This record gives sequence, C-alpha cells and structure tokens, in this order.
Amino acid sequence: MLRLKLRGVVALLMLFLWTVVAISGYLIYISPSGPRSGKTIIFLLTKSEWIDVHFYTAILAGLITIVHIIIDYRTLKACVNMLVKR
Repeated sequence: MLRLKLRGVVALLMLFLWTVVAISGYLIYISPSGPRSGKTIIFLLTKSEWIDVHFYTAILAGLITIVHIIIDYRTLKACVNMLVKR
C-alpha cells in the first residue's frame, strides 16, 4: 500500500513539475530578447526569475523522473519486453 501511494505521489509530482517546466519555457520563449530584457515582468516575475524557475524546476523534474524510473523499473522492463517481442 505504501509503495502504491509513493508511486502516485511521484507520478503527480512529476506531472506538475514538467508542466511548470513547459509553461516557464514557453514564457521565456515568447518574452522579448536583447539588452535589458531580463527586467521584463511577465506574470509577477522578471524574465531572469523565470529562467531561474525553469532551470531549478527542470533539475527537480529530472531527479523525480529518475526516482519514477527506479520505482517502476519492473513495469518499464515488462513494457519494453512486450514491445520488442512484437
């Protein structure tokens, strides 16, 4: 039961973090570029702060993804075996 709850929490956390990475990446992409563009305010944060949010959230999402792969290794292995045998 604990393992099932852990899998659920990790999956939801991973979904949330990758969503934040995607949204922050999009906001960085559409924001103006050039000199002094780091001071541009987009949704209460400057472009520089969005870059920091994007970077640190991506690192955290990567770590959570690694944890997710470790926890669900047997399931991943079974899926890969099923796809390879076809």
